[in-house]
Order: sequence, then C-alpha cells, then structure tokens
Amino acid sequence: MFIFIKNKNKHNTIEIYPLENVNISTQQIKKEFYIVYGCEKKNVEEIIDSIRNFNIKTFNHDTLHKYRQYYYRGFYKRSSKLDKEYVESNIILLEDNIFDHQEDKILDFEWIVKDSFIFIGRGCYFYKIPIDSISSDYIKDPISIPSHYLIYKYCRLK
Repeated sequence: MFIFIKNKNKHNTIEIYPLENVNISTQQIKKEFYIVYGCEKKNVEEIIDSIRNFNIKTFNHDTLHKYRQYYYRGFYKRSSKLDKEYVESNIILLEDNIFDHQEDKILDFEWIVKDSFIFIGRGCYFYKIPIDSISSDYIKDPISIPSHYLIYKYCRLK
C-alpha cells in the first residue's frame, strides 16, 4: 500500500509508504511505521499537511477498536539508512531497529481507548477526548484537536 500526496508542483510530490517489515502487532497493541519521500524541497507545513491527509484517508476505526490498549503510527523521512525497503536487523551485535532512527522521525500519533475516553498523543502533546460523535474527526486528524482537550505536554531534551 502506498499513497501519493500531490502538491502544487506535480514534479515534486510527497509519497508515503508503509514499512511492511517493521510494523509491530500483538493481540493488544499495533505499531505502524511509514517512510515519507520527497521532503527535501518541502517546507514543514507541506510535509505535515501531507501526513495529515494521509492519516485522514487511511485511518481505520476498526483498527482502533481492535487495538484499544495502544495504537501507534510513526512517520519518518527517507534517509540514506531508512527507506521503504528497510528491514530491522536481527543480529544481536549489529542491532538496528526503527527506534535507532529517531532523528529522522517527522511526526507520530498514538491512541489509547480507556473507559469512555480516547487518549491521543501527537508528538509531545497528549489529549483526552470523550468518545462521542465529535471525537470521530479528531481521531482521524489529531492535528486538529482543540487545545482545551490538552492534558499534558512534555519536551524531550536532546
């Protein structure tokens, strides 16, 4: 599965591909990872808008229902070491996994369903949203969540 996100200049598109060999799934959690191509000549807003559109088009509520305990989507820019063919190493001394490439992470989202609330993480922001008809839009589009739902913000030091 892949999706092309067209920008104004048809020769410079942003493409988003899943990392099929890295996605992590158990009975209770699911983590999906995506590579974003075409970031080199784009500003941050264009890249974020492309990820946002991708998430809105591809988010599946059934997936969230199945993985209520934890559902994650991470978006990474293509680099010399990280592309759509990336495969994690399973050799102990040469371990290389997706979490070694945090410098290439653009944005990530996480969802946790608990009681009558959905907790949504977007980068360093965490929101608590009641499950109702309005929350459906925010689930697909965590970037649009109003600030009055914000419950926690943290910053990582580098």
